[in-house]
Amino acid sequence: MGEMDETSALRVAEQDEAAAGARGLRARATEAAPILVVIAATIYLVGFSLFRQNWSSLLIFVPIFVVAAWLGRLRSFAVTWVPLAVFLDAFARLRGVADNTGIPIHHTAALEVDRHLFFGTVPTVWLQNRLTIPKHFRWYDYAATGLHWSHFVAPIAILFVLWLKYPAFFRRYLIAFVVLTTIILDIYFLFPAAPPWMSAREGYLPHLARPMVDVAVQANQSLFGSVYATIGASNDVAAMPSLHASYPFLACVMFWPVSRKLGLLGLLYFLLMSLALVYLAEHYVIDILAAMVCVVVSARIAHAIDRRMPPLPARRPIREPAHAARHVAAPVPAHAP
Repeated sequence: MGEMDETSALRVAEQDEAAAGARGLRARATEAAPILVVIAATIYLVGFSLFRQNWSSLLIFVPIFVVAAWLGRLRSFAVTWVPLAVFLDAFARLRGVADNTGIPIHHTAALEVDRHLFFGTVPTVWLQNRLTIPKHFRWYDYAATGLHWSHFVAPIAILFVLWLKYPAFFRRYLIAFVVLTTIILDIYFLFPAAPPWMSAREGYLPHLARPMVDVAVQANQSLFGSVYATIGASNDVAAMPSLHASYPFLACVMFWPVSRKLGLLGLLYFLLMSLALVYLAEHYVIDILAAMVCVVVSARIAHAIDRRMPPLPARRPIREPAHAARHVAAPVPAHAP
């Protein structure tokens, strides 16, 4: 009888030891998973960057990785910023081939809509006739160019600030951002549309300047060429809807319910960006109106998806507490930022 009890005790001890070993293995796997994801995504991004000489994804990926490591939030970085960096890299490559589907470029559709909206006048032509001076740039040429180029910084900056402090709102905003970008990319494939400057070059409009390019070339032609190459594969007919206008309007729509001040700031940014885009001959007004529709649809989809996901805290400390970084018994869900 005693031998049986001893055997049972040994068996239980072995089972407990095996269970403890399994739990330890799961804990180590949980700790290692974010690191492995970061390594795999880094290899992917660096590999494609070297292959294509395009560093846009790394310009997003590396600085935020450094901040996340400093704050002790590599796990959060792995499940949010790594997929986002890969998504943006894929978007840049797909946008670059969206004009190679064989679908004819629409030179007059947006142009005619603008003419009807403004009683026979094309706003870009009207603005440039009154404001543009050939080979002479005024303060508003530089301001409009700066607004145009802020498109490559502001959306990621907004997401980064939200990620630092507001996980619930960050997740909702990120979902809307991804949905919006995907919708607009799909439209680029289905409806390649010429911007005003291209329509003018093809003879559908009177001569139009392209101040954004002219100002950048005047400032530093070699730097402009390098930066333009870094941003990624270009697509001159990715004009309808305007991605440049969509991100500022997304900020307005998403912030408005939670902060009127931030919502108004987003609205001001959107209005200034829209005016700049039309003046610079980069977009028609209808491109901007179409972007607004895409934003509203994306925001509604994001809210619907977010409501079906487990709740997240409204706020959190910026730096991960040391004890939380060591605790691995309750891993962060893959969807949580």
